[in-house]
Amino acid sequence: MQKAGPRDAAHFAFGIWQYAGVIALVFLAAHLTFLPASLEDLDSINFALGLRQFDVARHQPHPPGYPAYIALGRVAHAVIQDEATALGALSGVAGALGVFALVALFARIDPRLPRRWTLAAALMTAVSPLYWFTAARPLSDVVGLTAALAIQALAIAASSDAAVIAASALAGLAIGIRSQVAWLTLPLLLLACVRHRTARRARFAAIALIALLAGVASWAVPLVVLTGGPSAYWHALFDQGAEDLTGIQMLWTTPTPRQLLLALYYAFVAPWGLWQLASGLLVFAAAGLALMYRSARPSLPLLAVAFGPYLVFDILFQETFTSRYALPLVVPIVYLAVVAASRLPRNTGMTL
Repeated sequence: MQKAGPRDAAHFAFGIWQYAGVIALVFLAAHLTFLPASLEDLDSINFALGLRQFDVARHQPHPPGYPAYIALGRVAHAVIQDEATALGALSGVAGALGVFALVALFARIDPRLPRRWTLAAALMTAVSPLYWFTAARPLSDVVGLTAALAIQALAIAASSDAAVIAASALAGLAIGIRSQVAWLTLPLLLLACVRHRTARRARFAAIALIALLAGVASWAVPLVVLTGGPSAYWHALFDQGAEDLTGIQMLWTTPTPRQLLLALYYAFVAPWGLWQLASGLLVFAAAGLALMYRSARPSLPLLAVAFGPYLVFDILFQETFTSRYALPLVVPIVYLAVVAASRLPRNTGMTL
């Protein structure tokens, strides 16, 4: 039998991206058809007010401010007059682009996983209940996640100084979309700097840090100026932090076994809607974790560094009952479940 050459491999890889494009277009069409007609919670109201007049001190939007997200929202608002519809459309577009980011990330975590299975993992993530419905909400969750996934893929694949520095700058910029992006990108960037082969590692790490800070400064400086200066911004941020620590239920402030169980439930079960669906996926994910430990051990640290810090942050410091905060955790669960499914015998009917 004739072996596949480089041209065949390139053609097959191009085909995967074509399929990803089809999935993204269907996803986008489904979401643009049913855009939100109204605002649905306090955060979305704050974002809509931020489109009209950006003022973090007045919670337009709430601290830390989300300036990059508001900038993107204003681009959408220039096309769509209604704030809720504009922000919903932005989430839908970001969710569709997230399909490409998912394919790229999954392909880089373990290059030995067949591309058709990376495509299947991206499809399963896109149609998962939490991802699907959050991509129709006028909130920053999906926009921030898509940016984080793209930066994660870039950081893992970075093989040159320029690529790592670019990923660092983009990470700094993306934190202005959603602050939780930091927990998904900065650990991988640190790992990329440690692993990067260069004679002047300290100098290279310093340049990457400068790029990160430049990305942060691109939105942080205007944010602080528009808020009325460092003192006014710190006051707004401190008040929001105090409210979060005293006014919401989280494991850090309520360290009880019951609260821990609730945190785990809302992180791993609630995102799937039905406990039966969650149970099946979690069983497959546990099997995929064991398989990666046995046969793809070098890829396991990448997955752990990419999502482990966010898992700890979500369990400890985010409001337990807000299940949309678990959106980034859907990604590794689906990936691990697909790893397990890819090893099933062909006669099970689950091979691709």
